[in-house]
Amino acid sequence: MAKVIRRAAKLAGISQWIYIIPHTLRKAFESVLRNPTVDGGRMDKGTQEFLFGHILPRSQDAYYDKDKIGFHRNEYEKLNFFDSPTTQSVDRLIGSDVLEKYLGEGWIFIAQLENKQIIVRRTRHI
Repeated sequence: MAKVIRRAAKLAGISQWIYIIPHTLRKAFESVLRNPTVDGGRMDKGTQEFLFGHILPRSQDAYYDKDKIGFHRNEYEKLNFFDSPTTQSVDRLIGSDVLEKYLGEGWIFIAQLENKQIIVRRTRHI
């Protein structure tokens, strides 16, 4: 397993690929689980432990519903695997009469629809 991981690290262009071991990946994933999600929230401790594989079959099984596959997929999708700050965009459909107000608040013009409504977007770092 270590050889496969080192080879993948080398192919990915990691300068110190020789030091990458399975434990390195495990610690990196643990860090991703503990950091804020892409929507700026924090993952529930039980979900973190489940995704990391720490739910103990007897002691915690009665307290955590591990059968909600859709829930766990949604939570996993929120994980932020990147060091750089992430951005979140919000689009809004407005009337042309309030366009100036939105532009003054930092929104940007995206498009005008045939029905004269306007799409504006605001991007923020999270």
